[in-house]
Amino acid sequence: MSVTFDNVSSATAAGVASIQVTHTASGANLYMLVAATGAFGINGSVYNGISMSSVAQVSDGFSTKMAVFELVNPATGAHTLSVAGASMRGIGAITYNGVSQAAPRAHMASATATGATNPAIACATTAGNMVFGVINSQSGTPNPGATSRFSVNSNVPLQGQDIIATGSPQTLSWSSSSAANFWMIAVDISATASGSGPTFVYCRNLLGVGT
Repeated sequence: MSVTFDNVSSATAAGVASIQVTHTASGANLYMLVAATGAFGINGSVYNGISMSSVAQVSDGFSTKMAVFELVNPATGAHTLSVAGASMRGIGAITYNGVSQAAPRAHMASATATGATNPAIACATTAGNMVFGVINSQSGTPNPGATSRFSVNSNVPLQGQDIIATGSPQTLSWSSSSAANFWMIAVDISATASGSGPTFVYCRNLLGVGT
C-alpha cells in the first residue's frame, strides 16, 4: 500500500497562548502531523481531547521556534485541534491515509539555515513512503515534484510540503527572496505493509461430515 494525502487545515494568530482550528479526518490507517511556530516556545498539541506526541523541536538557542507533533489513528470526522505555547503564531495540520499504525515514522530530520536564500533539509527515506517537510517561511516554491500543502502567513510564518519517497535521501528545499534564518523539520512517513489486511481461509469439507 502507499501513503496518500487526506486533508489539511491551518490557522494563524498574533502572539496568543493557544491556537485552535477544526480539522476533518477520514479514511483508514490514519496519521496526523501538526506543525507549529511560536515566538517564545511551544508546549504541546491536543486533538479531540487526546495529547499528541512530540516528533521534533527546533530552537534558535533561546526558545523553541518550531515544533512537529504526531497522532496515530486520529478520530475521523471534524474535531478541534489546539496547540499551546508562549506567543503562538501559526499551525498547520495534515492527515494521511495508508500509514503504518505500528511504526508510522521511518526517519526524521531537523535542520537550521543561517543567512540562507535557498534553505533545504535532507531526510533518509524508504521507497514508497511519503516525506513531509515544514519550514518557518510562508514564501518560496517547493522543490520539483513536491506538493505545497499549507502556507501560514504571520511574523513567524510556516509552510509545509510533501513528496513521494524515492528510497534515497530526499531533499526538501525552498527559495527565499532575501537571506534569513530558517528552521526545518522533515518526516519520512511509513506506508502500511502490503497484505496487512484480514486473512480469509477457505476450508473444504473433504469427509462430507455434516452434509
